Amino acid sequence: MISAPRLRLTTIMLLAFLLVGSALAIGYSVFSARNFIRGMDSVMLRDMEQTLTAFMASPQSNSGSTEFRDFHFARHWDELPQNVREAFGELPLEQGVLMKEYQPHWGHAPAEIFFLLRYPVADGEWLVSRRLQRSPRNTLMESRMNDSRRDLYVMVAGSLLLLVGVGLLLFYWFSVPLSRLVGWTRNLQPAQLAEPTPDFGYPDLDQLAETIRSSLASVHDSLEREQAFLRHTSHELRTPISVVRSNVDLLNKLAGREGPAADQLRSAALARLQRAGQTMTYLTETLLWLSRDELEELPAHELDLALLIQQLVEDMRYLLANKQVQLTVNTTPCRLLISESAARIVLGNLIRNAFQHTWEGEVLIEQQGSTVRIFNRNQQQPGENSNADLGFGLGLQLTERLTRRLGWAYRNQGGADGYEASVNLG
Repeated sequence: MISAPRLRLTTIMLLAFLLVGSALAIGYSVFSARNFIRGMDSVMLRDMEQTLTAFMASPQSNSGSTEFRDFHFARHWDELPQNVREAFGELPLEQGVLMKEYQPHWGHAPAEIFFLLRYPVADGEWLVSRRLQRSPRNTLMESRMNDSRRDLYVMVAGSLLLLVGVGLLLFYWFSVPLSRLVGWTRNLQPAQLAEPTPDFGYPDLDQLAETIRSSLASVHDSLEREQAFLRHTSHELRTPISVVRSNVDLLNKLAGREGPAADQLRSAALARLQRAGQTMTYLTETLLWLSRDELEELPAHELDLALLIQQLVEDMRYLLANKQVQLTVNTTPCRLLISESAARIVLGNLIRNAFQHTWEGEVLIEQQGSTVRIFNRNQQQPGENSNADLGFGLGLQLTERLTRRLGWAYRNQGGADGYEASVNLG
């Protein structure tokens, strides 16, 4: 099905304005012309009455049908002039109503007009008629009528031109700001969402533009949070997924083996798998919390900070494989009531950073109370093929966001041969 063409709002407004304005102008012009003619008829009716009164007071009224002051008076239809009877055809039925007959001509007055009035009197009625002919020369009356007719035409034409001009002006006033608004909306970029909206000249358009900008900014923020959640999730789940894969490979190798050593290895692998699954659950919950607008508190659990550091070091030890790195871990017993998943994300990123960016040197992890300090010294620069940070810049961003939102003191500074990071989880 072919849909009907849709008109623009400004075009509809212009057409509606011109239609209503033209109808009013033409209507009032026709009304003025009709009132002018009615006024002339009223003048003729008054002249007939006054002349009839004067005629009835004169001796000529006893003579029956006769002319008096350009009017013809008769008692019966047959006594009227033939041209009057031919013009009307028959005697009008109503009394006291001025009847008029003429042949209309477009652009100028008719050649002749016939008037007829049945005027009731005590002894019957009088038929009063008059025939007006257009004079070959321009009389004062015709000049006034022509002037009135010309003024009416000028008024109609001027009104229509004024309506068209005002309509086009309104169309320009509305279409230009609307076109600017459409163009601004079409070319709106994410970087412009933080900027104030332009001035479109009308409060309504400014409010509409602000509503559009706010809506797009809200959608953009939601999209940014979702994308950040996906990036952070894929980054943080890398370690527990590696733990799961390595322990699954270990369990496959232990399949069919018996003995205390194999049982011990299986138990350790299952414990690491269980811990990795729980870690993935906590990580997902924490990242979802971080992506929300509402500042709800994360569920806190009592945990052993030293044990958590040892677990993270063991889970990420594979990053030091085939590297000449001296690892030193110094911890002291400390139990804290904090979010375990948030602590895993922050400490895991810092430890992963130190392991990934050290190819030959030392890594020192110290924990004293709720403060953890991680220092790495790199004595050899990486080769060209080992310069990938595996997304650690994303991990630093996540660490900064999380510590700032939780109110943990965090510091990370780099030097020529390494980095030093510290965080207070208290």
